[in-house]
Amino acid sequence: MGPDVCQCGAVIDVALLAEGLDPRRGGAERAVRAVAAALARNGLAVAVYAPQRRLGPPLAGVRAVGVSLPRLPRPLWAAALARRLRRRARADGAARVVACGKLLGADAFWPHGGVHAAAREAAAQAGRRRAALARLGRRLRASEFAYDAIEARCFAACRRGQAQAIALSERVRRDMQRWHGLAPEEIRVVRNGADPERFAPPTRAARGEARRALARRAGARGDATLALFVGHSFRLKGLDLALRAVAPHPGVHLVVAGGDDPRPYAPLARECSLEGRLSFLGPVRDVAPLYRGASFLLHPSRYDPCSLVVTEALASGLPVVASARDGASEHLRQGRNGYVVRADEEPQAFADFVGLLDDPALQRLLAEGAAAFRRPWSEVGRELLAAAGSGADRAERGAGA
Repeated sequence: MGPDVCQCGAVIDVALLAEGLDPRRGGAERAVRAVAAALARNGLAVAVYAPQRRLGPPLAGVRAVGVSLPRLPRPLWAAALARRLRRRARADGAARVVACGKLLGADAFWPHGGVHAAAREAAAQAGRRRAALARLGRRLRASEFAYDAIEARCFAACRRGQAQAIALSERVRRDMQRWHGLAPEEIRVVRNGADPERFAPPTRAARGEARRALARRAGARGDATLALFVGHSFRLKGLDLALRAVAPHPGVHLVVAGGDDPRPYAPLARECSLEGRLSFLGPVRDVAPLYRGASFLLHPSRYDPCSLVVTEALASGLPVVASARDGASEHLRQGRNGYVVRADEEPQAFADFVGLLDDPALQRLLAEGAAAFRRPWSEVGRELLAAAGSGADRAERGAGA
């Protein structure tokens, strides 16, 4: 086993523990990096702790601690990681320790994957006709027992007052109540944000140029309405719902960005008669030009604690049609910056709203509403610090519990 890698000094104001920090892996990793950088810009000494092989590129102003672990079966590896990151942060003298995943011993538990049991339920149901059997099959995996046990210990500490539960959305707060018995008042909510410099509404001329560039990239007609879908897990993010939503509207072209395999969706695309109206771009490193060029974001996710795709789209002045099963839909105002679809309205409501947005005038109106969205990561960081408190606070609460 190689030595741990640490770029840290003697004092750490805030330590963030994460199961991964490589931004190529997804939104959770990008969110943790963004809030760490914002805290550092605010003058705090910030360290991030993650497995060495998932540490990702350096982060300006933030001390990176890559923790090495031996090769183990996944359940044992998860259990070792859950303890070792905490031990390293405590040994480094961190004043506040925030766990951003299924990790033990922190002052605050802010899981960016949401509640594992809720995510598992959604994943088992996504695209499966025999959802109950799929759910049972996944639940019986050894790794699932390990994840459930770790998460149960985290929430037990929250119930005892030894840690603060922090949800990424009201949706996740409800999951914490349902699956782990926390009372609503025991849970704080701190939602994701978006970088206002990287994701900002373009001028009308710039949007027109970006629209033409995206249409060329996607092979779409120049006058097509461009519905954008962004996600790495096509099944969980609801690509099948997106295909069906676009199908009745011949003026709409669906542009899909993400690293998942599109081949399983070919039969459904043919069934929906989407030839010439569906483009897969593959993994896209910089999604900002896509937000500037699209007509609206279509995000029918079956589970998302608080999707960065939605917050970044809104910050870019892009209207959003999203599922209520995504916590980020709480940022939407019906008919003002987008539309929210309840689970009991699927799939027809997605098709209805896509049809409404196949209208340039309505696109412009909702884009004005979306452009009003502002939630910089500095604001997220301030809320996180206020919610997390300190180790001394937790000790005092635990003693009185």
